[in-house]
Amino acid sequence: MRKILGDLSHYGISEHSPFLLFRGPVTGHIGRKVMDLSACSDYAGITVKTSGSFIPLSSDMKRIILVENLTPFERLCRETDGFDTDTGIVFLSGYPPGYVRDFVRKLLAFQPADGFIWCDLDPDGVEIALTASKWFKSAGWQPLFMEKEFLYNSRPRPLTGTDMKKLNSLKSRDDASVFHALLSEMENLGIKVEQEAQEIPGLPE
Repeated sequence: MRKILGDLSHYGISEHSPFLLFRGPVTGHIGRKVMDLSACSDYAGITVKTSGSFIPLSSDMKRIILVENLTPFERLCRETDGFDTDTGIVFLSGYPPGYVRDFVRKLLAFQPADGFIWCDLDPDGVEIALTASKWFKSAGWQPLFMEKEFLYNSRPRPLTGTDMKKLNSLKSRDDASVFHALLSEMENLGIKVEQEAQEIPGLPE
């Protein structure tokens, strides 16, 4: 649409700020104002400017889950019986933009937390998970719901030629070793699974 209409600013239309979506037991301040993110019944939507100004004051977060897609993110946030109050959940928004990275790093610098990363069971999902895994230094991380077994009990789609090129590239990378079993099984079966199609159990203890 933008290519057709061109610059829309002369119509009074400009880009909206994206929102960082987060649920977790964290309190912070912006200037002299205090913001308790745990007060939200499901999750908080924070503008990029606000998330950049947010300074943590307290955190009961012992683990943080990074989720690639919006529907699974909302699903986790609303299934509050499935996890303890020490869990933070962040929407990665696909390949994560810088403001998501900076916010997560800020929380981890204030108080380290164990990381869990849940992305699509496809080559792009693996790439996204590896990108986000670099945010965890002193604290460890592990894939969540990304074992090869989830290929069997979910609704799959066929791998494309582009998928296969990325898959072969990932298999040659040392930093992707945690996903080698998943990648090999994807290749053997010729399938991929999106998060929305996954049948998942409860969160790990």
